[in-house]
Amino acid sequence: MGVMACDRAECPNIMCDRYSKDFGYICADCFEELVSRGVHKSIAVFMVTPRRKVLSDEESPREYFGSIFKMKGD
Repeated sequence: MGVMACDRAECPNIMCDRYSKDFGYICADCFEELVSRGVHKSIAVFMVTPRRKVLSDEESPREYFGSIFKMKGD
């Protein structure tokens, strides 16, 4: 495992084990998300799409969804 940053948009992960000469490095979390989307998902589109925010144990669903759907004027 090297100290290589994930090349997916807005992914902060490092320590990537997987590499593609066409798409660069991908972390385990992004790889699992890509696999879950199936083989018909465009890898190029996936790599430029920001990574889904992961809900932490301390964060409520209201905080999570509130960070995505902002109140008008915020």
